[in-house]
Amino acid sequence: LCGNDIETGCNLQHITSALRSLLDATEVSALLLQLSSSTEFQEHFLSLAGYWIECETYFEPKKSRATLADFILSLKQTKVTTDIQNKLKLQLLRASSGPSASDLRCAFSRKFKVPRIIGSNELSYLSVSPFGKKTVPPAVLADFLCYIAHDNMKTIKLQEFTKCKWMKAKTKADAPRIANAVSLSNFISNQVAQSLILPQDCETRTANVVRCIKLASCAMKNGNFDVLSAVISGLDSCACSKSRLKNTWNDVPKKYMQMLETLEEQVSPLRNYLTYRNTIAGFIEKGTTFVPMLSVLLRDLAGIDGSMTTFLEEGILNVDKVEATAKVLQPLLHLYFTPTQSSRMKSRRRSSVRGISTVNCFENLVSCLNTSYQVSERIMMKLSYLREPPANPDLLIEDGVDISCYLPEYTTQRALSAPIALTLPMDEESHANILQSLSKKSLDQWNFKEIAVALESWGIQPSVCASITTELELREKKFSGFESLSSFQSLDSKQQDTIRGRMHIYSKSSKGKPGMSKAPLSMWSANQVSHWVSIHPSLARYAETFAENQIDGVKLAEMTGEEMVSKLGMEVPHVKIIMRKMVRVMGPSTSVTSRRRVSVGSLRR
Repeated sequence: LCGNDIETGCNLQHITSALRSLLDATEVSALLLQLSSSTEFQEHFLSLAGYWIECETYFEPKKSRATLADFILSLKQTKVTTDIQNKLKLQLLRASSGPSASDLRCAFSRKFKVPRIIGSNELSYLSVSPFGKKTVPPAVLADFLCYIAHDNMKTIKLQEFTKCKWMKAKTKADAPRIANAVSLSNFISNQVAQSLILPQDCETRTANVVRCIKLASCAMKNGNFDVLSAVISGLDSCACSKSRLKNTWNDVPKKYMQMLETLEEQVSPLRNYLTYRNTIAGFIEKGTTFVPMLSVLLRDLAGIDGSMTTFLEEGILNVDKVEATAKVLQPLLHLYFTPTQSSRMKSRRRSSVRGISTVNCFENLVSCLNTSYQVSERIMMKLSYLREPPANPDLLIEDGVDISCYLPEYTTQRALSAPIALTLPMDEESHANILQSLSKKSLDQWNFKEIAVALESWGIQPSVCASITTELELREKKFSGFESLSSFQSLDSKQQDTIRGRMHIYSKSSKGKPGMSKAPLSMWSANQVSHWVSIHPSLARYAETFAENQIDGVKLAEMTGEEMVSKLGMEVPHVKIIMRKMVRVMGPSTSVTSRRRVSVGSLRR
């Protein structure tokens, strides 16, 4: 292996990584100990052992430290010099103290989870994906997807490639990071296809085609071939190809069609991905960081594993398989061990779009993509035939299921025309209990029943409350995204301002101190007022008086200082204290505030 270093085009680092992908850590340790007894191998031993230490500590520095320490200690019984042993010890200490690959992962890749695939009866859950939103620039979306794909690819452990674990049902659980990377690619392709099929009008679908081509172009600029191939795969899928959606593709400008042809050539499988292999060979020669296509890498490894055995009949390691594996893993190893300074994927404060914060956009994209869904290929074809029916009606899929009634535009229109009747509480006590429970939650934690009660208490008509809650439930949106609802936009400006103002009050009151009520004073019950009074040491004596007189938040806000002295028997200094405390917890009503200030001033006079 060392003698054929120049012929194979792989260095000792690649060979060491190939050995680790074929053998266990103990087997690699035993192999290196056998080679250390050879005098001809002494000049390569330090490099090979150092690369093995770097490879092991890259993924799990804490778990691999014991195995590597035992290996270095066992070198005392070999011909390896003391100088080489000390250098290996120093390298192990430095590598073990540094961050692992999992520690370097982007926070967004930890939060993002690939959504599940839904059935035909759940199509009403589908909403506009970020792939089809005009408010999300393609460059920002490409940066986000490249971050996630880069982090997923860089944390794949070499032992996950052993014996094609990702292909077999029994060992699939031993390759979770490969499964995550594959799921992300499938998700991107599915979302691209959805953006071309779900819109009703042809103009929107054509605009989404242009957006996806720009997305693929930005992925190519970032050097991420995995995201590029996923987007191209979605555009060329059976449900939304050029031959299937002819009306959609006919209106795409020639400029973008030429751009698409260039991008398709980069990831074309013709001549065994010759164009792609030549491109990444140039990147490796220049030292440019890129993300390889995982599908090509897995395909090559599966071919090697099926045609070669790891050990020959005599029990000797198959050198040809090690060389072939090292050559296949070279693009991935280039990604692993490239310094961060020269990486294209390093963090940036701003995205490639001027004025847009990368961090803020990424946080919004994570929340949007986590609430999206995937659709199976069969349902995708049925949706495609609904948007653009085929010339030959025999091509239609007849399985007895009519999915047109489950599409988002039909379910939303039907629900808004006949909204679901919510069983709201009729008595005042249960109504007040629900209003009090809202103060303990944030706006996004309110359920649909609580939203309806809150809207009705704000003076909104019950029919409008039912329409808003029904549309929120059908589109699976949170209350904070109410302004995008068609039922909200149909209200007059006065009602819209009322809802915005009330939600602003709740959002501000939710930032209160822990243990205190987050609702404004006017919504407090008598028990909450008496508890609030008992917290202050100098006012605790009046807690029972407040409870006996049933002083709730509304009564307390309307009471003047003179009434507190005469009816509740409070002393003037204590009235001043409670007045100051009331100013901090009362709502934004200016009339109550001004009246309270006059009361305090009259007491002082």
